[in-house]
Amino acid sequence: MTPNIYVINVNKRLIDALNVMTEKHIRRLPVEKDGILVGMLSSRRVSQNMKYSYLRARAIPKFREKFSSFW
Repeated sequence: MTPNIYVINVNKRLIDALNVMTEKHIRRLPVEKDGILVGMLSSRRVSQNMKYSYLRARAIPKFREKFSSFW
């Protein structure tokens, strides 16, 4: 276990959380709102979601372009 616990506020951007995780070499980051724990970010889950979002952003416009007669 780490002696220092790093926490991020729910209102911070995702990139800020990733920067903290990278700088501090941690894989999980608690998320708080008004001093209460509301969630947990993991580097693996964030990277999976970013990959999905990237693929989705590229695939849907191409699909719509290819099958424009269906829309």
